[in-house]
Amino acid sequence: MSRTVLLAVALIAPGAGCTAVIEPGHRALLFDPQRGGLQREVLSPGSHRVGLSGRLEDFDVTYSTRAEPLQAITREGLPIRVKMSVIYRPIVAELYPLAAEIGHGYYDEVVGPEVRSAALACLATHSYADLPTLGARLEDEVESEGRRRIAGKHVELAAVTFESIELPPELVAAIREREIAEQSARRRKADQESNALREKLESDRAWEREKLELERNVERRRLQRAAEGH
Repeated sequence: MSRTVLLAVALIAPGAGCTAVIEPGHRALLFDPQRGGLQREVLSPGSHRVGLSGRLEDFDVTYSTRAEPLQAITREGLPIRVKMSVIYRPIVAELYPLAAEIGHGYYDEVVGPEVRSAALACLATHSYADLPTLGARLEDEVESEGRRRIAGKHVELAAVTFESIELPPELVAAIREREIAEQSARRRKADQESNALREKLESDRAWEREKLELERNVERRRLQRAAEGH
C-alpha cells in the first residue's frame, strides 16, 4: 500500500503553488496546514493543486493481495501450517475516516490481525481429516468472520483463499511411523491367525485320519471275528 507521498511535479506559476498527480487506481486526500489539516474530499486521479505547504495522502484503492502464513490448531489439537491469501482494499467513500483513525498501516493494524484471528477460530472447529474436503466452505467461514471483525474499519475484505494446509514435517513423520507400526502389527496378527488356522486344520485332518483308521481297524476285527465264528 502506498505511503503518504508528495507528488509535486510542476510549478504552475510564481506564488501559485504546486500541483500533484494522482495515478489511476489511486485516490487521495489533501493535507493542507493552511486549511486546518486533512481535508475530507476524496480526490480522483489527475492533477491537483496542493499549494506550497500541502501534500497528498495517497491510497491505492485497487484490490491488493497479502500472503499470510499461519500456525493453527485443529479441533483435535493437531498443529497445522496454513498458507492463505487475503484480498482487500480501502473503501473509497471512507478514505477520510480511514486516514484519520488508522492511516496507511491499516492492513498491519486491522486487516491482517483480524483475518488471522478469524482463521484460527474457524480452523479450531474442524478436524484435520475434514479440512481437505471443506474447500470453499472453509474460505467462506473465514471471510464471513473476518468481515464481521473489521466492520466499521473502512476496509473491504474481498476474499480469503487457502493455498495449503499441512501438518508440520516432524508430525507427518511421526504419523507415518505410527501407521507403519500399525500395519506391521496387523500383518503379524494376520500371520498369527493364519498360522493358528493352518495348525488347526492340520490337527483336524490328522484327527480325521486317526478316526478313520480306527474305524477301519474296528471293522477289520469285526470281520475277522465273524469269519472265525463260521
